[in-house]
Amino acid sequence: MRSLHVLIAMVAALLVCFSAAEPSNVITNQRRLLRGDNTVEWWLETGRSDDYVMKKLKLNGLKGAALTTHKNYQIYDRFAKKALMNRLSKRLEDNTATYSVWKELGLDHVSKASDLPKIMNSENFKIYEKYVKAFDDRIIHLWRTWHGVVPQAAAITREVTEAEMTARTIFLAQSKIKTNDAKVLLGLTVPGKSRFTLTGDALESHVDYKYFNKIFVEEGPSLKNQPLTLKLLASIAEKISPSSKTD
Repeated sequence: MRSLHVLIAMVAALLVCFSAAEPSNVITNQRRLLRGDNTVEWWLETGRSDDYVMKKLKLNGLKGAALTTHKNYQIYDRFAKKALMNRLSKRLEDNTATYSVWKELGLDHVSKASDLPKIMNSENFKIYEKYVKAFDDRIIHLWRTWHGVVPQAAAITREVTEAEMTARTIFLAQSKIKTNDAKVLLGLTVPGKSRFTLTGDALESHVDYKYFNKIFVEEGPSLKNQPLTLKLLASIAEKISPSSKTD
């Protein structure tokens, strides 16, 4: 499926470029990294753990600069990123809700919309964005294929935070998705009848209506025509939680 292929293709974009090296060491480093690639694939195929790989690369116990400057760190970094992409591909196949992935990526330390600027440029936030877009494509495809049934695993639960709902709705607003599809993805459907989306008073009284209205409807035109800046994100956060103040 296209959305799954898009997520898997992210692997290539996330590979770290070779670090700068002295000319005399370039060939040696490239040969070592190529050998490392073969080893990484073997570790992935055999389901080796992060701890196992760290130990094999003699990186166990290292932190900070001692870790990132080690000659084997690039090999570990490739393993870690490919392992993450493999896990997310499986999550997508299982229709895992976006908040579960938000937590898996370690973004759950941010719960308020006003704190989103602190993570919006992080690598994991960008990975989350790509997962959301692939997930949304998949769920809408399934919703139409299954005649209005949303997979249970994809349902929005009340543990979802303001920050994650805000981020997710921003990505929806940036897309060309139809209004009705956006309602489905935000859980704005008739209870027990996900084939039908909410309207009128039932829509406006829904606990998550503010995300749909204030972001998808009101900010949609702006988000479709300009990049998401810190200033724009702060403005959206203020709409979602008027008492919040961004740094």
